[in-house]
Amino acid sequence: MNAILAASARHLSRVSGGDPYVADKYHQRCLQHLIPMLSDEAAVLDENLLASTVILRFLEEIDVPLSGKVHLDGAGHLIGAHAFVSAQEISAVSGGLRLAAFWVGLRQEIYVAFVNQRPITFPLQHCNVDRSFGATGEGMWANRIIFHCAETIQWCFGLLEHERSTTRFQELLSYAVDWLKLIPPCYTPIYYRNADAISDAVFPEVMYLSDAAVTGIQHYHLTIILLTAYDPTIPKLGSRRATVLRKMDDEIKHHTKMLCGLALSNSSTPPNFVTASMAVTMAGDKFTEAKEQQACIRILETCEAEHGWSTMTAQEDLKAAWGWK
Repeated sequence: MNAILAASARHLSRVSGGDPYVADKYHQRCLQHLIPMLSDEAAVLDENLLASTVILRFLEEIDVPLSGKVHLDGAGHLIGAHAFVSAQEISAVSGGLRLAAFWVGLRQEIYVAFVNQRPITFPLQHCNVDRSFGATGEGMWANRIIFHCAETIQWCFGLLEHERSTTRFQELLSYAVDWLKLIPPCYTPIYYRNADAISDAVFPEVMYLSDAAVTGIQHYHLTIILLTAYDPTIPKLGSRRATVLRKMDDEIKHHTKMLCGLALSNSSTPPNFVTASMAVTMAGDKFTEAKEQQACIRILETCEAEHGWSTMTAQEDLKAAWGWK
């Protein structure tokens, strides 16, 4: 309860001018209950403690600037990664709040790792996650590509360059491509319009009926952005390098535009804007046209004004990269 009140108060302070110190009060109350439990091994697997930790991590996320310059290692690490993995293994079949906390915690890890370009702290190899393409609900289809995105982050940021094999790269790319081919009909957008068909638009319109479908599709695009940027087959020297790099930038821009279009077209789900802002923050420097740059800035502005996430540093960094005065 105190974690929820702390998160709610912080969100209100960021989007509607509420007292910022109210959140601190509830945050401290939550920690007073939570910290004594950490010495109890059985309590560490308590689903309420796991959920509280995830909520406190959200509290930190919206306070830390979306810039890749500040590492976020606070409340989310009070319990430790092993507890989240253990909770996932215990509840993988039964589901429930414990399993929900695991998946939100993993998405938080993806956010922090992607922005800071560092590995996931979860030992992913111990997670009991369905990696098949068998028939299942739309939520599990989303979880499959979310977990694959985390594995891709590990390959990109958890290994040295000489350790990133071409074979593993092809495996990661093939899984993402196959996932997109085999997703069920509920992942088909109910409406799609290319940006070229919309006056003064930069991003496409892509509307879905399901939040899970949007979440899954967004993590697919994040995965492809990472694999495109870390493609080991790109030549290091030679006349082809410049051509390949231009193609790489165009590919990353395309997937960033898709992420932004998904956020704008399905705006009732706030995480969509956070995911789009992650891509804009990391890949926005590749946009050279003023109209595209302005549209990217508007995504970051909306994420801050309507959802409370701190994007001002990211905006300033992009403007500097673009040479804006």
